[in-house]
Amino acid sequence: MLPLLEDVHAYTDGCTTTKGDVKSSWGVCIQTENELVSDTHPTNKGTITLSGRLVGEQKNDIAEAYAFLRALTEVNPSTPGSFYIDNLGVVQTAEQPLDPGVRQRATHSARSTWRRIRALLRELSRQIFHTRTDIKWIHSHADDVQRRKWKPDASHTCACGGIKLEDGSLACDPAHPHHIGNQLADELATLALGDEDIDINSARPFESPVMGEEDWIMTIEEG
Repeated sequence: MLPLLEDVHAYTDGCTTTKGDVKSSWGVCIQTENELVSDTHPTNKGTITLSGRLVGEQKNDIAEAYAFLRALTEVNPSTPGSFYIDNLGVVQTAEQPLDPGVRQRATHSARSTWRRIRALLRELSRQIFHTRTDIKWIHSHADDVQRRKWKPDASHTCACGGIKLEDGSLACDPAHPHHIGNQLADELATLALGDEDIDINSARPFESPVMGEEDWIMTIEEG
């Protein structure tokens, strides 16, 4: 976990390939203003990167949610943070009530991951100083001229704020720091696809897809 800092910006992404065996992975890029916080590489001052293969069911929405979970667990609970996610489904799920109830949770994909995410968000909201935790949508692949254009009826606007085009419409700015951070997370997740599979029985506890799962009881009825 990072030390207590004034502010952090965390970028998360998931990746899935269906070429051959289905494989999913995740990537996280956390940027700070503190140059003492860094990876071992000297050019990464102020930046922490994490990535790996997804354990359990290989599915992109689960990988995206798990990347968000890992980012949350790396940031000190008392540090204000902004989390930038390019998967709108993850952003919208995070915006839902923190305790949707057992029946609604049972319909969710990645239930255990989302239970852990909601527990962390609930705890952050209870912090004595009410830690600021912003969850923002960032448009993916802003380097694509067609994809970067904003849709007037979109439910969410990109965290980059957009730039005005000659025709008066808005589009993402691919040079914006938030898009650069998102691209780094995307590259980390893509590279992690080449990592070895992680067997569910040998996974570390916090990587296990059953960590945070609902309590359950199995009964057998004879006859």
